[in-house]
Amino acid sequence: MDYEQALAYAKSGKAILFLGSGFSYGLESILGEKIPTASGLAKRLCEESKSTLTENLKKASSRYLEKKSTEDLINLLQQLFTVRNSSKAHEEIANIDWLRVYTTNYDNVFETSAEVNKKIFYPVDMEKQPRGNIQKQTVIHINGYINSLTESKLNDTFKLTDRSYLTISFRDSNWSEVFNRDVQTASVIFFIGYSLYDIEIQEILHKDKSNKNKTFFIDRTDLTSEEIEDLDISTFGKVCPIGIEKFANDLKSVDPNAISNQPLFINNFNELEVNDHTTRLPEYGDIKELLSYGKINNELFTNEILNNSKNDYIIKREIEDLCIRNITNKNNLILYSSLANGKTILAKSICLKMINQGFKAYVLKDIYDVNLASLEAEQIIKNNPNTIFLIENYTKHLDLIKLINFSRVNNTKLLLLSRTTEHERNINDILMENKILETHETIEECIDKLTKIDIDNFSYYLERYGLWQELAGYKQHQKKNYIFNDARKEISSILLGIIKSEQVQDKINKLYLEVQSSDTLLKIIVSILCLNIVNIQNPSNYLITALTGENSFSSLQLRSSSAFNHLIYKDNDGYYFPKSSIFANNFFQNFPDQKLLVQTLITICKNIRSKVVHNRDIYMQIYRDLASYKNASLIMPESNQRASLIEFYEGLREIKEERDYPHFWLQYAIAIISIPSQKNLDDALSHLKTALSISKNWNNYWVDDIYTQLARCYIEKSYFSEKESHKLAFNHFSSSIAYMIRVLNGSRVRTESLRPLGRYFNTYEKFKEIFSIEQINHIESKCEIISQLISRKLPNPKNEDQYFLRAISNMNKISTDIKLYKHVKINK
Repeated sequence: MDYEQALAYAKSGKAILFLGSGFSYGLESILGEKIPTASGLAKRLCEESKSTLTENLKKASSRYLEKKSTEDLINLLQQLFTVRNSSKAHEEIANIDWLRVYTTNYDNVFETSAEVNKKIFYPVDMEKQPRGNIQKQTVIHINGYINSLTESKLNDTFKLTDRSYLTISFRDSNWSEVFNRDVQTASVIFFIGYSLYDIEIQEILHKDKSNKNKTFFIDRTDLTSEEIEDLDISTFGKVCPIGIEKFANDLKSVDPNAISNQPLFINNFNELEVNDHTTRLPEYGDIKELLSYGKINNELFTNEILNNSKNDYIIKREIEDLCIRNITNKNNLILYSSLANGKTILAKSICLKMINQGFKAYVLKDIYDVNLASLEAEQIIKNNPNTIFLIENYTKHLDLIKLINFSRVNNTKLLLLSRTTEHERNINDILMENKILETHETIEECIDKLTKIDIDNFSYYLERYGLWQELAGYKQHQKKNYIFNDARKEISSILLGIIKSEQVQDKINKLYLEVQSSDTLLKIIVSILCLNIVNIQNPSNYLITALTGENSFSSLQLRSSSAFNHLIYKDNDGYYFPKSSIFANNFFQNFPDQKLLVQTLITICKNIRSKVVHNRDIYMQIYRDLASYKNASLIMPESNQRASLIEFYEGLREIKEERDYPHFWLQYAIAIISIPSQKNLDDALSHLKTALSISKNWNNYWVDDIYTQLARCYIEKSYFSEKESHKLAFNHFSSSIAYMIRVLNGSRVRTESLRPLGRYFNTYEKFKEIFSIEQINHIESKCEIISQLISRKLPNPKNEDQYFLRAISNMNKISTDIKLYKHVKINK
């Protein structure tokens, strides 16, 4: 990006501004003196207190307070850092709609300059937490703000100390996470008057070299090349020794429409391009890397798509042609499947073929700003309406999808990917309730199951590359039957069979030993694999650092680790991936030290939860997904899994914010219900009642999931009751029925809500000889109501849905048995 384009982005409200001490240089305070630098302030404090001179601000302030009072120090600081007036240049700079402003300065220069333009920027110091204080026109004073200085802040958030302490203090704060996300999502970053005496740029940017192209340092005009080299900042961006006045004039005169006449600079999406390709055919090693570790060779992949090769490298799914027809004729295509059943490869194949037909394709990054991303999407569409937006894990990005949907024109496409459970949970709201997408423009395709043609192709593919292993001697129809029956027509099950081969497992066992020997390596690998489990597609260096708390992530020692290199790879954009989703899942399920894995996961969850700024940010999304029972059970080893899950939730209970959140108690209860005993069920019931009570403090909290688990808990309590306690068993049964009817009368009924009904017939059968006729009649009438509600609320369930089939079966069996029971009673 060039300087003029950067100015245009700034004027369009897409840039963040970072102010160092040089920004205020030369302006006068209300004392009529120049605003001092850090070393100048240290000298002034020593002179005022008649102490030994030092340029160390921390020492100078301590010496001052040995001879004068705190009140004296506050008064002096307020006089030194409250400006009398600003300059025209400062006013022009403050007239821009900056995405956010950060400053290491104590003074009120920026705020005063903005007031001249009748603009209000809200100053925030480090005392305030980001939650509730993040808005576009915010000035974050990293070292403290003079207008809010008090005695308590002087000893806490107002920093009169050395550079290294400031760096650590900011890095460890939640505002550092806000800054990092701003850096990731902003189109431009401007530093003005930056100095190593403020905060080290290496720490601020977290050594993320990908930001260099959009980072500009505005410095004084007489800066020499030697001084630029001494500043050690040119490796992080372009140094512009033009001075504040010229920068202000350039901002004033630039035409924000200038960016429309220049190449697009897109920061919240990655453009998918057809570039690298090769004429060579794939070899055995390429296929083994693809299937065992999920490592895609982009050249072979592109060659396969462009030359329409016949399943040399990847297997073309029969559904692919249908998908391309659908997205060509409609505007939205939703692909959904369970973990590792081929969504990403199929979506990428579709995109490359659409690019070959003249489309542009853009993939949403995991870390993005919804407003900037929507502006970028609008700009992309304006430049080329024939664009396809690929959004993974789409149910987490509905706000952005809605904005893109508003902006698009004819022939702009949305290709949305999701896990099956999340899609089915949300699709009714998306199409019918909130109408984020138009029903007549949207096609849904489940790609979990392979067709007969797919099975034929997979069977031949595995035979061609010698990957059938123990099944190599089978006849062709036996191999196909294996895929159809044993692998349930799913890619993930086929791949799991390959990974579980003796050769691959021996290699995995050696990796376990290395991973367990290093706490740092363990946290980093587990974090990356966990991010894959929760469907974060492009985990960056700093996102992984946030999960692990490890700043040595990029160290040479780590990158030379055998385990790291076998499990993880880094792409050309600097993102880190497990080499296979199935490999990641298998790695967790067979982890030899369960307690170590559980404690590591608890540590990761605590780290990510501490970074949360507001309830809808990326960290909260990751935390909620990791803490969900569904995903946690994918991570915990199969052996003694339920006990591990309870230990996991016990660890999360230490987080204060979680104890105040109903969803935590709900997930905790689900884990306990999975190990049914009267004691566990009593504990689960207590947690569910806690969740229900706390939910009243949350606006619009949807309680139907709590009701579902209450129904499940009560039917389990009924089933595990002793026959001598049949009255209590009936009361529990009746309570379960009451909660099920509440759920089925709700607005978002899903087939998984029917799970408690799977226990109804067994419970009824256990106690039917003991229940009174009145109790039997009550069960019959209520189960009839439940059956009617199911028919009304779920008229078109999927044929293979286990919860639906089991629920209907239970209701029918109870009804049939009670009719027979009454017939026998009457005719005795």
